[in-house]
Amino acid sequence: MDGELKNLKCNICQLAAITGLHRQTVVSRLSGVPLAPGSNEKNKLYLLTDVIRVLMETPFPRLLNIRTRIK
Repeated sequence: MDGELKNLKCNICQLAAITGLHRQTVVSRLSGVPLAPGSNEKNKLYLLTDVIRVLMETPFPRLLNIRTRIK
């Protein structure tokens, strides 16, 4: 299963749905992330490992608000 996750590719809409972020926010945060093999201009794909690495380095103030509402 680890190999499957390392090779998983997602597009912007999928990443926005997974993270709960707006598509434009995802695009701006992934501006320096290289496209995954098999991508093209109409279908930009990103490796999940690259996405996680970038998103883990970026602060998520919205998540802090969600956590405080859950308590």
